[in-house]
Amino acid sequence: MKTMTNYYIFQMAIADCGLGLMLPFHIATYFLKDVLRDPYVCTLRFVSLLMMSSASVLLTTSLTLDRYIAIFRPLLYDNEMTRARVTLVTTLTWLLAFVVSFLIPMFWHNPEYGACTGCIFTRLVNIKYFRYMMIPAAFGALLIQVVLYLRIFVVAIQQQTRISEEWRDDNNHLNRSMRKQLKVVKTAFFICLSAFGLWVPYFIVLAIQVFYPGMLYNDRIKMIRGIATLMALANAALNPVIYTLRMAPFRREIRELLHLQNNKVEHFTLE
Repeated sequence: MKTMTNYYIFQMAIADCGLGLMLPFHIATYFLKDVLRDPYVCTLRFVSLLMMSSASVLLTTSLTLDRYIAIFRPLLYDNEMTRARVTLVTTLTWLLAFVVSFLIPMFWHNPEYGACTGCIFTRLVNIKYFRYMMIPAAFGALLIQVVLYLRIFVVAIQQQTRISEEWRDDNNHLNRSMRKQLKVVKTAFFICLSAFGLWVPYFIVLAIQVFYPGMLYNDRIKMIRGIATLMALANAALNPVIYTLRMAPFRREIRELLHLQNNKVEHFTLE
């Protein structure tokens, strides 16, 4: 990973792959109903997916912050975003995802839960976890992304206008550097947009259920939440498509893996 942005994306790819590796266990439990009577197995069924998903959302937020610093502090970016600092940030991100999305819900169960209740995550885990930890953290991360990108795009539009006015000056290093930064910002934006669009419906439905407990048993809400869950999980499948379409290094790696030398792949971008 030659750039810090690519390092963040590499970590996000690990989270997406981890989510894919956890899915077979989650699916298998649908056919092994007896094992779900154990509350810890039941919890593991969900938190294994939740941890990877949380890591992906948190890494997306870190990527947004990385792009914010690159745009607003371009001259100091290389000194501030060193490999050591980025490694520390991603390590803390994974640790936070593990503690908040795996460790705490794994053991913070609803005291009224019984095996006869069925393996339902929102009934098994203490509802305070959802109200005061999971939902505020999720919406907080998404809100940070929105606020930062609003500021980024105000500056990006201004810079794009200036570059367009000076387009004849091809030797202007600052212009070339800014054009490159804007392209990376667009890539990060598509990643964040997919995460925002696919995760927000899930968290909205979950918030309705935990703040209005009667909705936990509403069949229509449960059906909507099931659809929202599939949308959220689809984000892990969509991210690699964005990486491949937007980033030349990923396209080159894909071509090498598939032994494809057709340069037409270069034209399939979202620019």
